[in-house]
Amino acid sequence: MPDTEEYSELLRKVFPNLGENCRVEIPFSGVRTANVKFGHNVIVMPGCLMMSAGGITIDDDVLIAANVQLISNNHDLENRHVITCKPVHICRRVWIGAGSTILPGVAVGENAVVGAGRAEYDCGRKSGKVDSRNMIFYKLNFMTKRFEPRNKAVARLSFYLCIRTLKTNDMNDILDFQSTIDAAPRHSSNEFGSALGLQSIFERDLNGEMVSPNDQGYDELIADIFDTMKTATEMNTGYKTPAEVHEYMKRILGKPLDESTTVLTPFYVDYGKPVTIGKGCFIQQCCTFFGRGGITIGDEVFIGPKCNLITINHDPDPENRSATYGRPIVIEDKVWIGINSTILPGVKIGYGSIVGAQSVVTRDVPPMTIVAGNPARIIKKIEMNHE
Repeated sequence: MPDTEEYSELLRKVFPNLGENCRVEIPFSGVRTANVKFGHNVIVMPGCLMMSAGGITIDDDVLIAANVQLISNNHDLENRHVITCKPVHICRRVWIGAGSTILPGVAVGENAVVGAGRAEYDCGRKSGKVDSRNMIFYKLNFMTKRFEPRNKAVARLSFYLCIRTLKTNDMNDILDFQSTIDAAPRHSSNEFGSALGLQSIFERDLNGEMVSPNDQGYDELIADIFDTMKTATEMNTGYKTPAEVHEYMKRILGKPLDESTTVLTPFYVDYGKPVTIGKGCFIQQCCTFFGRGGITIGDEVFIGPKCNLITINHDPDPENRSATYGRPIVIEDKVWIGINSTILPGVKIGYGSIVGAQSVVTRDVPPMTIVAGNPARIIKKIEMNHE
């Protein structure tokens, strides 16, 4: 279990080059993990994979979200039994979004943010090749050499440059995404002053205020989160009957899960009390819910395997990136979310809609609509014939 001496000892065996104050949440998968070099204060969330034959270097203060893949080795195109290796370098204060993949030879520059669901190619500072797929990312790395954390315009620019590979017809998506960033609270924890005494940190967290490790009550919040994750780990260990899963889910959610709803394990969740799941839902295995901002799932919702529902975001400012704020996710009745999709903070998916496999949903989805892609775009409306 995490936060035990046994866990810490095992972590040191898996990662001999582990810095101070690092956390690697389980489950974790890795190959040749002795080739991973951690700096200090690195956080790796559940479900991550590190293929490390080519070497992976993770510098200080890096945040790696759930289900991220760092791949430093590949197969030769002609002789598939031959393994080719190129090192991956994640520089200081990088934040990698949920479900992203970093491929061999990539260097992610200081203070950069990789948006959820991205796949970054051989495009880092150490790469001599830059093509149309990675030009913007290369420019971002170049720019971060002169990055000024106090310059919010530069911080915002670096954020959405990394979210999307810029093309002329994608600018509206950039602006739409930027509007969600601008709407985020920019308050430091000290600006709330006496308000801290009026609301608990749990209420502030759920209300979408920025909360920081320096805030009063933060330790209590984190302790509750770790307790939830411990319960989820117990549920995910070994076979559990449907009745046993429901009992565990009751502990996680703080309320009963309807008997008509099925949750397949493993199921990963950081904080379950703000999560509500309706009747007749089917949640497939390996899903990850970051529920601190609030998740409401209606009736008869289908969620495919390896989906991420993320309600928590970090401050893009690298000087304050340990601070977080939440935005609720609402999934209305009869929605179907395809395999390996990611739903980002503040999104509402309307009645009867379908999210295509491997989509990243960054904005609201109207009812009875099919969306797909990264970022998800409307494919068509669902027409019903009741003859």
